[in-house]
Amino acid sequence: MDHRHHLRINRRLSHLGWRHVGAVVLVAVGYSAIVDGWTAGLPEYQSALKAFDQQNYVNCSVIVPLNAEDPENQSNNQKLQETLKDALKFRFSGQNDLYYRAAINTEDDLRRQLVEVLTRLRAEVINKSTPDRGVIPDSSGSRPVISGPGK
Repeated sequence: MDHRHHLRINRRLSHLGWRHVGAVVLVAVGYSAIVDGWTAGLPEYQSALKAFDQQNYVNCSVIVPLNAEDPENQSNNQKLQETLKDALKFRFSGQNDLYYRAAINTEDDLRRQLVEVLTRLRAEVINKSTPDRGVIPDSSGSRPVISGPGK
């Protein structure tokens, strides 16, 4: 994959609020990361992905676009899958498609998957959050008394 390919990806996604953070990960202004399967195998990126994967972020998903029509991807599919599995063991395990999506073949599919994942992640964060308890009355049942200089 050449440098021009990364520039095309950056231009296409920049208007969606994404920014480039290196050759392997594009980070959204939200809760998702796009990982390039080809550069995930490079040692400096693989170690960063492994460190990221060891954290159990409930508000972050990994999305791996991989064009199945690309002959280079077809001939190296097994190697790419093994590289991703090694770098992202937790997310690759397939326990929950909310946290790992792979083989996204088209720009339209990427857009659809992003909307779905970001919507589900937002709901997940809301559902797992704990609301503030507010003021807890004492056990006597009496009402709180407000006092101060204005009274």
